[in-house]
Amino acid sequence: FRSPSYEQIRLSDLKYERRSEEKSILHFDFYSPLLDQPRSGWQKFRIQHSGPVNAIAFWFRLDLDEEESLLTSPDNPTTCWKQALQFLEEVVEVSEGKMLPVWVSHDQTRISF
Repeated sequence: FRSPSYEQIRLSDLKYERRSEEKSILHFDFYSPLLDQPRSGWQKFRIQHSGPVNAIAFWFRLDLDEEESLLTSPDNPTTCWKQALQFLEEVVEVSEGKMLPVWVSHDQTRISF
């Protein structure tokens, strides 16, 4: 299943089930000179619906100023952007109420799980 990076896909065109709540996992300050420094760490996702997990979907929100932002979520009906989908090495069975730890990292060109 696993791809070396991720696939671009329009999630609204697929039948899928979210297992956890939406969660902000990385913050980038484009004015910061440290933007090009790789970061990594564990993120925990609270499972809301039991079942198999075979991929992680992600998208972004770009804050343009204090009032305006660009949101590429599949729940945003006005976005023309696709979302990113990274397949896991193995399918993971999860249970409602439990936490799913996921290793998240980024470098200058990509985010990976």
